[in-house]
Amino acid sequence: MTFIARLLYWLCWCLFRPFLLWVRYKTAPADVQQHLALDLSRPICFVLPVRSWTDLFVLQSLCKRLKLPVPYRSGRDLPAPGRPAVLYQPALQENRPQTRALEQLMGDAVTTLDYDVQLVPVSVFWGRDPGSETSLFKLLFADSVQAGRVRKLFIVLANGRSVLLNFGNPLSFKQFMRGEQDPKRAMRKLSRLFNLHFLRARSATLGPSLLQRTTMIRSLLGAQPVRLAIEAEAREADDLAGILARAEVAKLVARHDTRPAKTSVTETRPGPSLPAAYRNLPRKLHPRRYRSGDGLEIWVGRSDEANDVLTTRLARGKDLFFHLDGAPGSHVILRTEGKEDPPAESVLDACELSVHFSKQKNAGR
Repeated sequence: MTFIARLLYWLCWCLFRPFLLWVRYKTAPADVQQHLALDLSRPICFVLPVRSWTDLFVLQSLCKRLKLPVPYRSGRDLPAPGRPAVLYQPALQENRPQTRALEQLMGDAVTTLDYDVQLVPVSVFWGRDPGSETSLFKLLFADSVQAGRVRKLFIVLANGRSVLLNFGNPLSFKQFMRGEQDPKRAMRKLSRLFNLHFLRARSATLGPSLLQRTTMIRSLLGAQPVRLAIEAEAREADDLAGILARAEVAKLVARHDTRPAKTSVTETRPGPSLPAAYRNLPRKLHPRRYRSGDGLEIWVGRSDEANDVLTTRLARGKDLFFHLDGAPGSHVILRTEGKEDPPAESVLDACELSVHFSKQKNAGR
């Protein structure tokens, strides 16, 4: 540890000392000394899940109060009896000069005969389970593993009266390294082991973490059922492209295409008023909407539930109902706008849509 790093460390310690009067903490388990049963004749190293001098200062204060060995930053020296050290779990995962020094340190520990150190994982939790918290201020500044210096200060102020230090069972470095001679591989194994322990401890104390939106989306899109559904939709789109390539379908689509030409701007003719029930429906129950060559709207159900809604809630008294006889398919409604005798061309369009949105759409004519 360089002189500047030491100076900064002790300066932060002096600035944080007044906050220790505010902090109130509990331990899990309650009787830490009996639970740990540390052998003071062997070196001790406390392992914290994140780089946080605030957590380290709280750990030091608790160890002094409980008369446990007080950990300090050891720099490049191996922990020794009477000189406990502290290790941050992220240091086992990074690829930086400090990590290479730690790797060399572990290599020295492996090659030193009869060297053993007791590794004690410690989690520091600020506040209660968000599901049990009632204070909005405390919820806004709930504990976070990614908190910066400023946010950490507010976390201390908001949740400093409810701090929990969770001590895990000590791990013998000598037993863990038995048969392992590669320091890099040892660091990876230690990292995975402590990472799993800290995740379980955090979930048990504060509840499961809420995933970020991007993480949830990636996880959802990576799920096997979702991938199969996407592939099925893609195949259906390919089938639709083949249908649209047919001459008779292309003629039908051209007749119903109400989009204005790209080179001109025309005023859209207002259609018939929509039923109030339509506007109050969720989007998934809205029917497909087409317009016949005579300007009448044709509505097609998207699903079984949408079919029922279409025929029972959206259709009006003089609208015409179409459904292919003897085959599953969508319900089709020709909105006649109150006409007793709608144009034959519109009726034919509705019939063709009934065939197209049915299981017989690929059958021979």
